[in-house]
Amino acid sequence: MDRQAERDAIQAAIARLLAGTPTRSTGALTVLQLAAEAGVKRWVLTHKHPDLRQAFEEQRQAANGLPGPGWAPARLLHVHVHDGIRGGIALLRRVNAAVCDGDDQRAKAELRRLAARNPNWTLHTFCVAFCNFVRGHHDTEDFVVFPLLLQHAGGQVDGLAQVINTLTADHRVLAGHLDRAQEAVAALPGDAATRSCAVHAVDDLASHLATHLDDEERRLAPALNALSGVVPGHTAPPPTARYLHGYSPG
Repeated sequence: MDRQAERDAIQAAIARLLAGTPTRSTGALTVLQLAAEAGVKRWVLTHKHPDLRQAFEEQRQAANGLPGPGWAPARLLHVHVHDGIRGGIALLRRVNAAVCDGDDQRAKAELRRLAARNPNWTLHTFCVAFCNFVRGHHDTEDFVVFPLLLQHAGGQVDGLAQVINTLTADHRVLAGHLDRAQEAVAALPGDAATRSCAVHAVDDLASHLATHLDDEERRLAPALNALSGVVPGHTAPPPTARYLHGYSPG
């Protein structure tokens, strides 16, 4: 990336962070997250473009250090949790495929990315941890997030109750896919039929999860934005890995 491209990327990142619409960072108004959002090293920002850093800090001060309205709930759902789930299922698919192919070295190489938090990961333990996290996340949505949205945004968003009923039903369907994937992986290594079953079960879970996450984010966006006035942006939690308690690929 040449100097002008760096400046263009940093300026675009400043605009996204201040608007509360980050795409590559946690969204916090810090120099570290600005560099992440721009896709540059921190030293590039601080040493090569100190004027842009100063401009960012001045605009941050004018904004009282808070991202734009709508950031907290929308990014909580999307970046901090859903993107972690997407990363987790992608890793599960890769490790599962490697084990089913008989390539234990490839599977171990993938799992080593997680070794800093748990040096004893196996495909089975990772699958259990991932599936349990998704179940817990869906329970939190069903019993905490969705009632909160109905309470504070139900009067502002047409059809919200029906949307939530549909998403809750999706969670029940996904619970079956989680159970089948976990059972299929637990049966490995097994014979060829067992391995084929595991590949199909995990791929099926991945497909349904991807569709559900995309649909949920799209359909809940109006309610989440309406809730932004209730949940201040600066109360948003730390990055995805904190939520995933050790198995985040991020």
